Amino acid sequence: EWEVPLTVDGADVVVHGSYRRLASPSPWPWAALALVVAAALAVGVVRFLPPLGVAGAAVLLVGIAAVAVGVAQRGVSPPGAPTTVLVVVLPVLAVVAGVIVVMQRGRVLRAVAGLAGSALLGGWALTRLDVLTHAVVPTSLSPGVDRAVTALAIGAAVAAAAVIVRSGALAPELPELPPDGEDQPSPPG
Repeated sequence: EWEVPLTVDGADVVVHGSYRRLASPSPWPWAALALVVAAALAVGVVRFLPPLGVAGAAVLLVGIAAVAVGVAQRGVSPPGAPTTVLVVVLPVLAVVAGVIVVMQRGRVLRAVAGLAGSALLGGWALTRLDVLTHAVVPTSLSPGVDRAVTALAIGAAVAAAAVIVRSGALAPELPELPPDGEDQPSPPG
């Protein structure tokens, strides 16, 4: 407990306060959330939906949530605080990449944009890993929301990259080969 006597506009006042040590949250529920999201996207959802569409939608949707978290963090940061503008810029760029994946038709362009978006989203989450273990989170949102979006970003980034690589969208297209026995050159002989 502490108190500080002050004089404000000629009136004596006392400011009271207390120091409390808050317990750090366990990172395990958030790690589990990231794993469940990654597994659901990389293994489950792609069985029913096109892989590039799944990756793009994941980057887009989680990117939008990450923009909101970044704006909330920047909004409560006092001038001169070490909060970087990247907490907003990285997810905004991930959203742009997600839009490209969802809206474009070119297979390679969509794959490259999806990988870029997953890298941006993953980079954003990595810069914020401490929110998963610190008791006090610099945000105007609920700390649980902030932590959940960070965990979602980790899971979505890993899953989107894995889905895109596994999809083969980055592989060059091979020309169609004629069926056996048709128009094939004879072996030299």
